[in-house]
Amino acid sequence: MDTNSSNFKGLLQGRILVKEITSDSFTERTWIELKLAESDRQAYPLRVRPYAMLKGSKFQPSCLPERAAFRLRYATFLREDIDNGLDPNFDKVGDYIDIPSTSDLDGFLTKEGLSVEDFVDSGLTDYPM
Repeated sequence: MDTNSSNFKGLLQGRILVKEITSDSFTERTWIELKLAESDRQAYPLRVRPYAMLKGSKFQPSCLPERAAFRLRYATFLREDIDNGLDPNFDKVGDYIDIPSTSDLDGFLTKEGLSVEDFVDSGLTDYPM
């Protein structure tokens, strides 16, 4: 895994990444959601303005790759709900899979035939969560 990629750095900064995958049914759309584990996210936003004066604070703009843990889940929604801007049904949103390290994340994604570069920022998609 390329830990210097913009997607991986964004993930370490607290962004939620998603990848739309082929669904079992034409009437549904399925995504994989990937994010930093709650224990690694700061209580305050991880984003600050450039040149912010942070001397002496414990603030870090991102989690360190060697300390990062991740959460991943599969979420399926009705295509019709998304296309019509309706509130989605959450019955097919799966439980989170906890991934304790960067190397474990790389192994999981490799097993699934994916890469962090396949994902996009959830804010740039019509992912309903």
